[in-house]
Amino acid sequence: MKKKIIIINGKDKSGKDTFINHIASIKKTVNYSTISTIKNLAKQIGWNGTKTKKDRQFLSDLKKLIISYNDYPLKETLQVIEQFLTSNNEILFIHIREEEEIKKLINHCEEKIFTLYIKRDYHDCDMYLINEANYPYDYIIENDEINAFLIKAEEFIKTI
Repeated sequence: MKKKIIIINGKDKSGKDTFINHIASIKKTVNYSTISTIKNLAKQIGWNGTKTKKDRQFLSDLKKLIISYNDYPLKETLQVIEQFLTSNNEILFIHIREEEEIKKLINHCEEKIFTLYIKRDYHDCDMYLINEANYPYDYIIENDEINAFLIKAEEFIKTI
C-alpha cells in the first residue's frame, strides 16, 4: 500500500477517533493533531484542559498568535509528514480545523493529501469557533450507526 496522508475533521464526538482507531487496527497508522503543541503550551501558562467556550476561544487565539508569529503549526506538521514518509507506517491522519491552515498545508506539501470530514448530526455538539464543515472535503463520511460506520472506514481506506 502506498502511504496515505489524510486531513481529518469533524465536530466534537463525531467519531474521528473511533474512525482512526479502527483503521489503526488494520493498517500502521499515525494520528497527529495540530492543536496538541498549542494545548501543551496553554497548560504551561495555566489552562487546565477544559473545553468551555472560553477555553476553545483561548486555544484558537493562541494558535492564531503562534501562526502569525512564526507559522510553527505548519512547520511542525511538515516535520511530522517527513518523519511519516521515512517510517514503516502506512497512513497519517492530521487533525486541522481551520480552512486556511488546511489549504496552506496542502499547498506546502509535495505529497497528495486527502481531506475527510466525519459527519454526525444526531447528537448535541459544542459549537466551534469556526465552521469546519464548509471546506470542500474530498470525502464526507456519515457516522450514523457504529457497525456501518466502521465498514465505511474500511471502504474509505480501500478507495483512497
